Amino acid sequence: MVKLKKLVILAILIQIYFAFEVSKLGVKYYNQTSEINVYANELTSQKTQLPFDYFYLNFCPTEKKIVQDENLGSLILGDVVIDNLPNLFENLEGNFEVGVPLGYYEKEDGKKKYYLYNHLTFTIKYHKKAVQQQNLKKNEKQQEQIQQYYVVEFFVDPESSYTNNIDGQIIPACELYNESPDNLKQEINVGEDDTYIAFTYDIVFEESDIDYTTRWDIYKKTLGEDEIHWFSLMNSMLIILFLTIILGQVLKRTLSRDIQRYSQVDQQEDLQQDLGWKQLQREVFRSPKRAIFMSTFTGVGIQIFCMTFITLTFTVIGIDQETVRGSFLNSLIICYVFMGTVSGYWSARIYKMLGGVYWLRSTLLVSLLYPSIVFGILFAVDFLLSLEGSMSMGFVVIIELITLWLGVSTPLVFIGAFFGFRREKIENPCSVNPVPNYIPPQPWYLQKKVIYIVGDLC
Repeated sequence: MVKLKKLVILAILIQIYFAFEVSKLGVKYYNQTSEINVYANELTSQKTQLPFDYFYLNFCPTEKKIVQDENLGSLILGDVVIDNLPNLFENLEGNFEVGVPLGYYEKEDGKKKYYLYNHLTFTIKYHKKAVQQQNLKKNEKQQEQIQQYYVVEFFVDPESSYTNNIDGQIIPACELYNESPDNLKQEINVGEDDTYIAFTYDIVFEESDIDYTTRWDIYKKTLGEDEIHWFSLMNSMLIILFLTIILGQVLKRTLSRDIQRYSQVDQQEDLQQDLGWKQLQREVFRSPKRAIFMSTFTGVGIQIFCMTFITLTFTVIGIDQETVRGSFLNSLIICYVFMGTVSGYWSARIYKMLGGVYWLRSTLLVSLLYPSIVFGILFAVDFLLSLEGSMSMGFVVIIELITLWLGVSTPLVFIGAFFGFRREKIENPCSVNPVPNYIPPQPWYLQKKVIYIVGDLC
């Protein structure tokens, strides 16, 4: 009992620590001479759902392509970021969007004229913090105060600026941008073979009072994620509560009617014929024909339910902030992998309760059946992306996922199944009839195929 209390206190302290410190994990500080890299690895379009690589279009390639070291979650996502913050762009309606458009078009005399955004103004807002640092000079400890900076907001303001003195030579960017009149834009003439365009950028640094722990608030407020999340959550809870109340009332009335019927018949007639719910009393816990599949789906369902609960819990308490880009998705993948012990344990206990004896076959189905379906869909989508787009995950990411599946998740499923089969068999609360009751033929609208189709449509 004392050990249990200590464990509970330790768990509470860990939760309190994470409540205050989880948003500070992975804080990256800068000084006045630090470099800030901008990463862009995705192009999207309103005409297709398939993203493209940044260099898929004919942009000027850099001398050396810099590849950011990313985790598994960030490799699956893909964004334009500075210090793990996606940029915000203010459109003509005054609303903010994530990403930067390549250009726009205007209608003049019934014709569309296309303009390219070739000048970007990066606005980086930072928060300054003074820290004490120890220096060892001549065996004497000295305290000095240094300034540290970290990025809290990132905005991009695109502009279209025409320059007419470009003939392939290298010209300073400041001269190019200053020579462009305010009302002259960089037009794209469809059909021209050679068009020289100067791409320039400005950087504006602004100090901000926003703390690092709250830097994601503006993104959630701007994009309306909080409102959509809470509305969907409350809507789902109300629907489930409403359906539960209706089902409870139906069952209550049915049981009350059956109890009244039982009290009206004498003991002899009651022994000769079962009525109502008594007909199902000894059939509820009968083992199905394919008990191995039932135990498999039940174990995987418990695993998915646990992952859903953890995801909703993290989202409600605000631990979905992308302190490190892709870390939240990466954590969910790892958590799902380690929860293979849960699915293996409960599938083994249910399979043993149903009288199953093929423990190896059951464990293999738990570890391979559902992930195989998911991987099949994932490979099909990734194959389509590789054909029509440029943002497929790549061979390395697929190997990493397969390694997590076969090298980590599968052994954990076997460990959970080992402990599940060692536990005592779950005993049914009532015995099962040796001979199954006769089920009369059902009308066509109550057959399984029709019910499956109607259930999918609803």
